[in-house]
Amino acid sequence: MLHLTVADHVAHAAARAPLSGSDLGGMRAQLVFDAAAAVAVLLTTTALSVYKPRGITRYGWRVQQRRAERAGGGAMDTAAPARA
Repeated sequence: MLHLTVADHVAHAAARAPLSGSDLGGMRAQLVFDAAAAVAVLLTTTALSVYKPRGITRYGWRVQQRRAERAGGGAMDTAAPARA
């Protein structure tokens, strides 16, 4: 959203007068860079949201142990889960 001013400036300049291929070259490069950065951010967040370690995490194991203790189960195995 911060870089929309560049796109707005290019659009207004293009609407005002016919432009040659060399006009606003720096602005074009900025627009390409901004688009590439946005794609990189989206790919990174997608990869991070999909990735999950195999099996139950240490945190999940502790939560299960606490719930079992509160429920009075007490007979659960207290050994740490095996890592693959």
